[in-house]
Amino acid sequence: MIVIYNTGDWVFNKNNQTRGFIVASTHHASVVTYVRNGHFVTSNSSTQNLEKLDAQLKPDELMELMDMALELRDREWFQELTTQIGKAKECAE
Repeated sequence: MIVIYNTGDWVFNKNNQTRGFIVASTHHASVVTYVRNGHFVTSNSSTQNLEKLDAQLKPDELMELMDMALELRDREWFQELTTQIGKAKECAE
Protein backbone atom coordinates (compact mmCIF):
# COMPACT_ATOMS: atom_id res chain seq x y z
CA MET A 1 0.00 0.00 0.00
CA ILE A 2 1.33 3.43 -0.95
CA VAL A 3 0.76 6.17 1.59
CA ILE A 4 0.88 9.78 0.44
CA TYR A 5 2.06 12.23 3.07
CA ASN A 6 1.17 15.89 3.04
CA THR A 7 3.43 18.77 3.97
CA GLY A 8 3.10 19.33 7.70
CA ASP A 9 2.07 15.75 8.57
CA TRP A 10 3.76 14.45 11.71
CA VAL A 11 5.44 11.09 11.20
CA PHE A 12 7.40 8.46 13.10
CA ASN A 13 10.51 7.05 11.40
CA LYS A 14 10.67 3.34 12.24
CA ASN A 15 14.37 3.10 11.31
CA ASN A 16 15.80 5.70 13.67
CA GLN A 17 12.87 5.89 16.12
CA THR A 18 12.39 9.64 15.69
CA ARG A 19 9.42 11.91 15.16
CA GLY A 20 9.36 14.71 12.68
CA PHE A 21 7.23 16.52 10.16
CA ILE A 22 6.98 16.27 6.38
CA VAL A 23 8.58 19.10 4.42
CA ALA A 24 7.98 17.58 0.97
CA SER A 25 6.81 14.19 -0.29
CA THR A 26 6.49 11.95 -3.35
CA HIS A 27 5.12 8.41 -3.70
CA HIS A 28 8.47 6.86 -2.72
CA ALA A 29 10.30 9.32 -0.49
CA SER A 30 9.69 12.20 1.85
CA VAL A 31 11.82 15.02 3.16
CA VAL A 32 11.40 14.99 6.94
CA THR A 33 12.64 17.49 9.51
CA TYR A 34 13.57 16.19 12.95
CA VAL A 35 15.04 17.91 15.99
CA ARG A 36 18.33 16.56 17.29
CA ASN A 37 20.37 18.20 20.03
CA GLY A 38 18.44 21.43 19.67
CA HIS A 39 18.94 21.68 15.90
CA PHE A 40 16.66 20.97 12.97
CA VAL A 41 17.91 18.05 10.88
CA THR A 42 16.34 17.49 7.49
CA SER A 43 16.77 14.18 5.70
CA ASN A 44 15.25 12.05 2.97
CA SER A 45 13.26 9.06 4.20
CA SER A 46 11.62 6.22 2.34
CA THR A 47 7.87 6.39 2.78
CA GLN A 48 8.01 2.68 3.71
CA ASN A 49 9.92 3.63 6.87
CA LEU A 50 7.41 6.28 7.94
CA GLU A 51 4.25 5.95 9.95
CA LYS A 52 1.76 8.82 10.14
CA LEU A 53 1.12 9.99 13.68
CA ASP A 54 -2.36 10.59 15.02
CA ALA A 55 -3.31 14.27 14.86
CA GLN A 56 -4.67 14.05 18.41
CA LEU A 57 -1.66 14.03 20.71
CA LYS A 58 -1.60 12.35 24.11
CA PRO A 59 -0.23 14.19 27.17
CA ASP A 60 3.07 12.26 27.08
CA GLU A 61 3.50 13.12 23.39
CA LEU A 62 2.82 16.78 24.17
CA MET A 63 5.53 16.59 26.84
CA GLU A 64 7.99 15.31 24.22
CA LEU A 65 7.11 18.25 21.98
CA MET A 66 7.56 20.60 24.93
CA ASP A 67 11.07 19.17 25.32
CA MET A 68 11.68 19.91 21.63
CA ALA A 69 10.42 23.47 22.08
CA LEU A 70 12.78 23.93 25.04
CA GLU A 71 15.73 22.57 23.04
CA LEU A 72 14.91 25.02 20.26
CA ARG A 73 14.35 27.86 22.74
CA ASP A 74 10.96 28.47 21.10
CA ARG A 75 9.00 30.22 23.85
CA GLU A 76 5.84 30.76 21.78
CA TRP A 77 5.58 27.08 20.77
CA PHE A 78 6.28 26.01 24.36
CA GLN A 79 3.45 28.22 25.62
CA GLU A 80 1.06 26.83 22.98
CA LEU A 81 1.94 23.29 24.04
CA THR A 82 1.49 24.18 27.71
CA THR A 83 -2.04 25.37 26.91
CA GLN A 84 -2.76 22.19 24.92
CA ILE A 85 -1.54 19.89 27.69
CA GLY A 86 -3.74 21.74 30.18
CA LYS A 87 -6.77 21.17 27.94
CA ALA A 88 -5.84 17.50 27.43
CA LYS A 89 -5.62 16.96 31.18
CA GLU A 90 -9.02 18.63 31.69
CA CYS A 91 -10.61 16.32 29.11
CA ALA A 92 -9.08 13.27 30.79
CA GLU A 93 -10.66 14.14 34.15
